[in-house]
Amino acid sequence: MERSKFVFVAAVLFSCLAQLALAGSISITVTATTSVFSDNGIVNITLQNNGDEAAEDVRVSLLLSEDFTSDMVVIGRLFPGVPWSGSIFVNTTDNLLPGAYPAVILTQYRDANGYPFSSVSKNSIVYKEISYSDISSKINDNKKVELSDNGKIFMTLWNQGDSAIDAKIRLYMPLEIKANEYEKYIHLDSKEEKELEFKISNFGALAGSSYFVLSAIEYDGDKHYTSFASGIVEIKEKAEIAGLETSWLIFLLIALIIIFSLYQFKGRIRWKKNTK
Repeated sequence: MERSKFVFVAAVLFSCLAQLALAGSISITVTATTSVFSDNGIVNITLQNNGDEAAEDVRVSLLLSEDFTSDMVVIGRLFPGVPWSGSIFVNTTDNLLPGAYPAVILTQYRDANGYPFSSVSKNSIVYKEISYSDISSKINDNKKVELSDNGKIFMTLWNQGDSAIDAKIRLYMPLEIKANEYEKYIHLDSKEEKELEFKISNFGALAGSSYFVLSAIEYDGDKHYTSFASGIVEIKEKAEIAGLETSWLIFLLIALIIIFSLYQFKGRIRWKKNTK
């Protein structure tokens, strides 16, 4: 009986370790090209799975302002090393200023266990004429943002132009991270620098993972201007949760050692009795 218990516990432990060792990975890169358009535009997109496990239920869509509309593209399964290329058509409304507008790419997929993942990728569309923004920006001084449950993103903006600017800042994040507000408005005088703060929280992001986040800075002048700031949010485990998990693993290991030692000890006693 003791031996069967030990074998069962060990089998469960080794099975879990084997599953962890055999777990695959999914890493999707997104590239896009957009040409200057007048009425309706096309965004050409390529997806590449650089992992070793197929991504399931892959979908791609554009996150656009109210001046544009587009449809989601359903790709389905994306195998490792097999790129997918396609196009998303963009429709415009009337009375639109020429210039650059954000068209952030949202990619959604699931792993083999059905767990959902998403990512955002920087992209813009150009209506009639190219425009170059006078605003430069950065997120968290280009350092990673660490997040367990709740955290903050600090964004620095600098107006490098000679005129004052009233700008809109829009935050774009994967669906696993949410913010208490996604849009803010700011006034920047010429050569002025200001900092904004966004409160964010974990909404299903996996500990140990890193997520790409974006902010688009838009303003109007003779044209429409758009620039981006990007950052990385790294998901951290809670200290107390990590401690409990570590303690549980240590307890399980000690229990296995004790069971194995008792089994060996009883076996030796039986052997000695049989040899007398």
